[in-house]
Amino acid sequence: MPVRLREKYQQEIVPALMQEFNFTSVM
Repeated sequence: MPVRLREKYQQEIVPALMQEFNFTSVM
């Protein structure tokens, strides 16, 4: 997985999923 895409994933998609599923902590 390209680094840029991975950074984009971590910065945008992961926080969105955390909010979507009401997770209070990341990992």
